[in-house]
Amino acid sequence: MTTRSATEAMHIITNSGEVFNMLITQQQNNTWIATVIYEMNCALQHESIYQNDRDTAFQVAYDFIKNNIDRFAIIQPV
Repeated sequence: MTTRSATEAMHIITNSGEVFNMLITQQQNNTWIATVIYEMNCALQHESIYQNDRDTAFQVAYDFIKNNIDRFAIIQPV
């Protein structure tokens, strides 16, 4: 898929100070993808979340981060 608009990048800062990334992009078919890029057990991982609107994509990614990476993580714009 190709993007329709610019990608919005964010940092995920964990309680221990690790910094990971989240990208939110609108696709040509008007769906949104939030991609969480992080390290787990010394391996680079990613989770791609497809939703119909930006806010839902962000919320589902936020929930994924809190439930799977660090419940105290802070998300900040780059």
